[in-house]
Amino acid sequence: VGDVATFSLDAYGDGETFRAIVVKIDPAAELLEGVANYRTTLQLEEEDSRIRPGMTADLDIVTAERENIIVIPQRVVIFKNSLKLVRVLREGGLVEEIEVETGIIGNRGLIEIVSGIEEGDVVITAIKD
Repeated sequence: VGDVATFSLDAYGDGETFRAIVVKIDPAAELLEGVANYRTTLQLEEEDSRIRPGMTADLDIVTAERENIIVIPQRVVIFKNSLKLVRVLREGGLVEEIEVETGIIGNRGLIEIVSGIEEGDVVITAIKD
C-alpha cells in the first residue's frame, strides 16, 4: 500500500501513461490458472475523463527501485545444495560456477545480483549440446 503504479490503456496505446497509488491489496489470493492473484485497488493521482470502467490496462507497480546495479535473467540462476550459482565464462573458454547473492526480482524476468559477479563478467545464459 502506498506504492506508485504506472499504466497504459490499450485504447490509447503505450505512448500515453497514467499514474496511480496502491490503496488496498486483498489479503487472500485468488488462484487463476494456478497463479496466485491479489485484487488490488488503485487511486488515480489525477482524474482523467478518458479513463472508464472496464478498460484494459497494462500496469506496473513499483515496489522497490535501485540504480546502478547488476541484473541478469532470473532463469540463469542455478539452485544447488541451497546455494545460488551462475555460470561465468572465463579466459580460455573455461566455465566457472560462481556463488551469488541475489536481491530484487524484477517484473521482466531479471534479478539483481548483490555480490558474486562484477560488471563485465560474461554470464552464460544457455549451453548448446
